[in-house]
Parts: sequence; structure tokens; C-alpha cells
Amino acid sequence: MGDVHCMLDIETLGTRFNAPVIAVGACFFRPSTGELRKEFYETVDLDSALRYGLIEGRTLAWWMKQSDAARHDAVAGKLPLEQVLGKLSAFLSLDREAPIWGNGPHFDITILEHAYYRVLGPNAPIPWNFWLVRDCRTIRELGESKGYRVPDFTGTKHNALADALHQAQWVSEIWQLLIGSSNPRHADRYDI
Repeated sequence: MGDVHCMLDIETLGTRFNAPVIAVGACFFRPSTGELRKEFYETVDLDSALRYGLIEGRTLAWWMKQSDAARHDAVAGKLPLEQVLGKLSAFLSLDREAPIWGNGPHFDITILEHAYYRVLGPNAPIPWNFWLVRDCRTIRELGESKGYRVPDFTGTKHNALADALHQAQWVSEIWQLLIGSSNPRHADRYDI
């Protein structure tokens, strides 16, 4: 496993494993230094998202309380979910050994795995290995137990890429608090 990790974030119209995915954001990052690398952001056509997921009224009500910018981003999708998942797979193939972070053990990763299954079939390859999945909420609790406070958010909250970048920032800061900073010997071999 290398020093490069990947942060995933999604926006949905539900909170369960079968929620409609409306946006996907990701970034490669180095938790040992906080360096942000390549980014990914795509939004999903709403008709396509609803074809593959089960909408929840309480999530729609929650979206109505978010900022204009967040709501605009949430409904701006033009690509079908199939294409967004294909693009995400291509992005993640830049480093197949990168640990994949999501905010909660049963949200981002679980919902995306279900989307791959529903859209591409039961034999669809998931673009990460299950043993590489990491959880932001656990490391956040560990950081907070040491006095860490998550920094203020910059950008549009509930934009999948902005959320992924913010999470990568504080995961890196907590990583360095708990483990320390490093300058990996082979950092230059990563081109992402």
C-alpha cells in the first residue's frame, strides 16, 4: 500500500444502501502530508438516478433546507449513472492500491457498491478492494479524543467534491496528529 489514498463522497436522495446517487466526488491525497492530488466530480441525470434508487421524502425535505448552490449542483446532472460509474472506475484505476475513504461505514461506499451492482449487474467489478476501505467517522472520533477540531468548511457544503476535499484535509490533519508527518521514500513514483 502506497502513501496515496482516495477520498470519496456522494450526494444522494436517500440514506439507505439503495439511495439514488446524484453526484460523486473524489480526490487522491496524501494523509502524511495533506497534499491534494487529482480530483473527480460528476453529477448524475435525475431520471437515471431515480431509475436505480429509492428516494426518501425526509431526504428531499433536507435538500430543500440546503443552500441554493448545493441544490443547484444536486439537480445539474446530465450523465446517466452508468457513465458516471464508468468514469469513477477509470479515475480510481489511477491507483488501485489506494485506500478508499468514505464518511461512515455504511454510506458512501455501501451506496456506491449497490449502485455498481444495480447498474452494471451482479458481476460488475467494484473499483476498490474491500480491505482498502477506510472510515472518516472513526478517525474523526480518534482525533477529537486528542483535542482535534475539524476546520471550518470552505466552498459549497453538500457538493460531493467540496465535501471530499474537506474530508481529505481533516483526515490528513488527524493522521499527522496521531501518526506524524512523513516524507515517503517513493513519493515521486506516484503521478496522481
